Amino acid sequence: MLSICLSSRIINNPSSNLKRFLDSLDNFTKNDEKDKIEILIKFDNDDIIPEFVLNSEYPFPIKYFQYERGEGRWDIANVLNFLITMVDEKCKFIMNIADDFVIDKYFLTDLLKIDEYSIIGGASWAHPYGKEYDPGKRNLYMKLPLGVDPRNIDHWGYSIGAYAPIFGRKLMLSTGCNVLINSVDFYFVSLALEIYNKHGLNIWKDFHNFYDRIESYNASRKKCYNLLDYPANDGGFLSSEYERRYFEIVSSQATNIYLNMKNQNVGT
Repeated sequence: MLSICLSSRIINNPSSNLKRFLDSLDNFTKNDEKDKIEILIKFDNDDIIPEFVLNSEYPFPIKYFQYERGEGRWDIANVLNFLITMVDEKCKFIMNIADDFVIDKYFLTDLLKIDEYSIIGGASWAHPYGKEYDPGKRNLYMKLPLGVDPRNIDHWGYSIGAYAPIFGRKLMLSTGCNVLINSVDFYFVSLALEIYNKHGLNIWKDFHNFYDRIESYNASRKKCYNLLDYPANDGGFLSSEYERRYFEIVSSQATNIYLNMKNQNVGT
């Protein structure tokens, strides 16, 4: 099963289009596979919950939760960490996405064939700045640069991993279900690199692009309260005093994942 987790803000949010996203998912999921998807949505308690959610108008289950409004863009990790604990026990993969996306290709059959100790690449790839970086070619994404130590990268390009990362539930259980920062794409790229560099395991799996983001990305760049997150330090995450703390935790999570895989004879 795939569990799709997102936070939706409808009031005063022109980019939000939850119905369009759910319609597209319905359109590009085979009829005999719609029981292999569930949706988990967090709504703010000062927002509305649409009738099509309340009335269960889709062929896949939608679990919704409503509680205090958080820090907006910088509250993504907190919401995701909670929703991960609420997924169905049959869940194999978890996908983090937003309500301004659309699904435009069939994907579930191929996705569920992949080993669940995996991080799935999607629409874009890790693209670190380097000597060969050409700002005029920002849209020519590179594949994940395995073997590169993220501590040695001065700054990351505008695309850091997949926009809507997919990751195995067993993998997340090995981390204590703790996505450390709100820049979820950077987190999963750095976790994949750490596992490869430290234990020689490539858990990053290539996958065809099956979604698109319709609205422009206008997230607030106000100072972030989470000091482990690079926007909290004016984009200079890797030069901040919190870099060591962040990678110390990521390195510990990478080891926990490796030991769990080794214990279950998966990929080691």
